[in-house]
Amino acid sequence: MSSEKVAIVTGANKGETAIESLQELGYNPAYHQLDVEDQASVDEFQKYIAKNYGGVDVLVNNAGVKGKGSFGMQATASVGVNYFGTLRMSEAFLPLLRHNANVVNVSSSLGHLAKIPSEELRKKFADPDLTISRLSDLMNEFVRAATEDHNPEKNWGTLPYTVSKVDLNDYRGILTVEEGAVAPLYAALNQDGWKGQFVWRDCTLVDWFGPELPAPY
Repeated sequence: MSSEKVAIVTGANKGETAIESLQELGYNPAYHQLDVEDQASVDEFQKYIAKNYGGVDVLVNNAGVKGKGSFGMQATASVGVNYFGTLRMSEAFLPLLRHNANVVNVSSSLGHLAKIPSEELRKKFADPDLTISRLSDLMNEFVRAATEDHNPEKNWGTLPYTVSKVDLNDYRGILTVEEGAVAPLYAALNQDGWKGQFVWRDCTLVDWFGPELPAPY
């Protein structure tokens, strides 16, 4: 088992290209196939990490999709990856987290609670006694409302991606890759000792429960 620091970053669709770029900089990263929507794939990867490295120091849940097609199709896809995929990875690797390990869930400004129009729903998400089971039920409720075309009356909002991260410029976002990596990297290193915080792109803390964001994106 390795005594070196081990960091896992999901969502590397161009992982092999990234590996080559990092190797050119003198690093020695590894690429492993993973489908966060498939429990068997997650379990296989977890066993691989446990056998070869023994533990994890940093887990960055970066896998995410916006989804295409109808509103219901977008809701199913985005919630399946962005929420349940993140949950699946977190639960699988929790036993492997080493002392002082950090978990970073890469979200979006659209994942701020203020983006949910319904006050009743916002209160449910903000409930300090909210359990993972109940949160998963809320996600499934949203998917049902979206697929059955009841979303307008339930007032979840107009973007499934928003709920799954609770339409960034045609899938591109507004930041370069380098700019977008700044806050997740800062949170992963976590020299401030943050836990359970919503970190803005400039590495400042934002009140996830607050009524406003410091900027639209």
